[in-house]
Amino acid sequence: MITAEQLANMLVNGMGEAGVQTIAHTNFTNVLKDYLVPNIEVKGTYQGNIPGSPPTPDPLNGEYIWKVNSWDVSVSALIDGATFEGLVGWKMQLKDEMSKITILGKDIEEKITTTSPMVLSINSLYINFASKPNKMEDAMLKVAEGIVAAIKGALKQPAQVPATSINNGMGTVTWGVIS
Repeated sequence: MITAEQLANMLVNGMGEAGVQTIAHTNFTNVLKDYLVPNIEVKGTYQGNIPGSPPTPDPLNGEYIWKVNSWDVSVSALIDGATFEGLVGWKMQLKDEMSKITILGKDIEEKITTTSPMVLSINSLYINFASKPNKMEDAMLKVAEGIVAAIKGALKQPAQVPATSINNGMGTVTWGVIS
């Protein structure tokens, strides 16, 4: 499960006093990957049948949890967004980079395996800088709150994927809540 407070603390520690833009953005993306990839959980409901004549409902039908298994964040895309369009461009690039978070494979109990990837589709990334933060800690908390809210509100694309079970069942996983 992800929280804005934990992410903000890690961002502050990871960024430190990085005065060089490339180093700052590299540290930022490393913290995002190091924290979010192992901590994002997506629930999915498996519904399948065991082949036969007639097919029988798979006794493993039910709700399971998957973790993120890949996210390729482009540091140069974030830098380009910031360089050419400031905070607005940086946020747009971050939103695009967040839409590369992918889930594929076994659930955490290793009973159900998805056979096609699901990618989080971030609809919006809102970072509230209406009041200018005075400290890095405050700024990173605002960034972290925006990131966590965007992930938890993401669309799952596609919403349903093919899956198999350890019982030789075949069916689908319908994605649910992200935490």
